[in-house]
Amino acid sequence: MRSGSLNMPHLEFAKCLSFCCFAIVVAASGLLCACASKSPLQEHMTAGADYLDKGWNDKALSEYDAALKIDAKSSEATAGRAVALGRLGKEDQAIAEFDRALQAKPLDPQIRLEKGRLYLAMGEDKKAIACFEEALKLNPDMAHAYSSRAAAYYHQGQYEKCIEDCNRALRLNANQWRALVNRGNAYFAKGDYKTAMEDYSEALRLEPGNAGIMANVANTYYMNKQFQQSVDVCNQALARDGSNVQALLGRGAALAQMGRLKEAIADCDQVIKKSPGLEQAYANRGNALYFSGQASSATADLTSAIKLDPHDPLP
Repeated sequence: MRSGSLNMPHLEFAKCLSFCCFAIVVAASGLLCACASKSPLQEHMTAGADYLDKGWNDKALSEYDAALKIDAKSSEATAGRAVALGRLGKEDQAIAEFDRALQAKPLDPQIRLEKGRLYLAMGEDKKAIACFEEALKLNPDMAHAYSSRAAAYYHQGQYEKCIEDCNRALRLNANQWRALVNRGNAYFAKGDYKTAMEDYSEALRLEPGNAGIMANVANTYYMNKQFQQSVDVCNQALARDGSNVQALLGRGAALAQMGRLKEAIADCDQVIKKSPGLEQAYANRGNALYFSGQASSATADLTSAIKLDPHDPLP
């Protein structure tokens, strides 16, 4: 399942892949809002949405299950259950639940949006785009659908389409920070780091303290060879979220460029402990080990990186 997070650069060749705004967000979407009255069904729905917002997906699933015991035909509870299942890595069950919700409410653009977001997280960009387009046919003014489709276009390398959709989303809602980050990612991929930084900075103004956006800012500093600034911003991100893999990986890359190889290796060690399948962490550590004179260990790490992603050229 796609992590939805920004992959920071190799020591020699940097690249920007994606940002955490691609994660499924339900509480902000309005799909599962609580109604004014507080029937038992609505209490479970409210609790489920709150748990999703906090990332307590098991608890959210239990609340939606309880809601469905009260009303087995509730499309909102079914869709909420689908989101929780998707976040728990049970994608096939989640898609089946979304389809069941759409059988009850085929003209609900929000459910189609959430289904598309799950496909996006799964790396199924074509299916995601199809869902977003269906949602937009039902509601052409759906800013979240444009922003989410932009993310899919970004993953396909269609950067101009990504930028166009972000512009549409921002015309509908100037405070759509996710659209700003997506557009910034597209400009970053095109090598326009100045414009990317402008978008990331505006997104950070709207969403202050967001460690993922800070990691993007740090990556842009890195590409401009402003390594100390990159380290400083990564430190700020880690002060907000000490387990942020992107900030750790980015700080390690910048430290290595500054010749602080021991610290760079320590950051990579932490990343590998948290995300043992992340190819880039092995590549970064392998390079740092090589330049610190540990050729044998470097070779082992670079070999691991190749095994994890044979198609990614190493520096």
